[in-house]
Amino acid sequence: MKALVLCVSLLLCAALNAQAPAASQPAPTYPNYSIMLINPAGGGVVLMHNPKNEMEYVDVTETQDAFKAGYVPVRVAEIADVINYLRAEDDRLTAENARLKGDSTNQVAPVVVVLPPSQPVPPSQAQIEAQQRAQAAADQTASVVSNK
Repeated sequence: MKALVLCVSLLLCAALNAQAPAASQPAPTYPNYSIMLINPAGGGVVLMHNPKNEMEYVDVTETQDAFKAGYVPVRVAEIADVINYLRAEDDRLTAENARLKGDSTNQVAPVVVVLPPSQPVPPSQAQIEAQQRAQAAADQTASVVSNK
């Protein structure tokens, strides 16, 4: 499922880049747009964060209920951040591979690479809001249960 999300995201990014505007027009921005997949036979799904902050497909007809339950749509900006991270990581690994290939021809001793601990990706505003809504819903449920 995650691979499908990544593939769809990459296709979306490629489509956005392929539709680059003429030089006289400013580039469009899509950071607040949501991701929706449309079935040619009819219907569609929206990619959303559930209250547990997991990605989930929600049927278009059920999005209002999903919003009420604390779901938040995945934004194009989040997908763009993932794509930019993957591009940077690919560039870093390509450079590291080239460096190691160049070093191995000149050295007899093996090369040991120590990578720094990876920096955690900060949560997006949509993820923070989803967590806050989920916490508020959980607190409200707990207060209702304790009042009984």
